[in-house]
Amino acid sequence: MRYLREWGIDCALIQETHIESNSDRLWSDLLAAGMNEFVQIDAHGRSGGIAIWWRKRWAQCLEVHKAKHMLTCKFQTQQGQECVWITGVYGPC
Repeated sequence: MRYLREWGIDCALIQETHIESNSDRLWSDLLAAGMNEFVQIDAHGRSGGIAIWWRKRWAQCLEVHKAKHMLTCKFQTQQGQECVWITGVYGPC
């Protein structure tokens, strides 16, 4: 998590999170790194989960699409000049 803060990353997509539900430790780590918005697909069985974290100052999430193995978010940057789509896909064996 320290790299999120050190490198000034505004948005991160993480796969294989193995998060079954929001955990207090995870939230405190993310908040300490400045990530204050979060969308996830929980881990189920062999599926490790997908999460997108971002800083509210960077963008506003306009849409979220979830499927069993896919998570997509549409963001509008705070400058309002561009939209960004971020998609994570988990392909189980």
